Amino acid sequence: MVRVLPPWLANVGKRQVKSPKVYLRDTGLLHTLLQIGTLPDLESNPKLGASWEGFALEQVVELLETRDAYFWATHGGAELDLLVTLGGKRYGFEFKYADAPRRTRSMLVARDDLALDRLWVIYPGSREYALDDTISVFPLSALPDLADHLLSGKVS
Repeated sequence: MVRVLPPWLANVGKRQVKSPKVYLRDTGLLHTLLQIGTLPDLESNPKLGASWEGFALEQVVELLETRDAYFWATHGGAELDLLVTLGGKRYGFEFKYADAPRRTRSMLVARDDLALDRLWVIYPGSREYALDDTISVFPLSALPDLADHLLSGKVS
């Protein structure tokens, strides 16, 4: 019922967050506990972003069939919602409930400090697009395709 996501501790010369993040794996249960009964209630709730993050994170972890999942954050504000390693490569995921997510300084810091091979921003939209050579925005609905490519090692 609960996912405890441990921190990734890298030797990056920055003060890092060392306490785990905790998610309710069932967003329906989360919404019930928060007394959110309808989609309009959810869309106006300040926990919308956290709900989306937990839901999308759970989808990625399940599709990648991994227990090797972490988050990363510094006390300076840089963070990465999900870090997984597959086939010796580091992949990062950010989860944004937005119409058109943009590249942020935090993404760049995480990509560089953690030597990520690729970073995806997962959002509720329908269009995939690149933010630069190593950061792409990817719709949640297409995650099974992304997972297939990652698990087969066919990620470019």
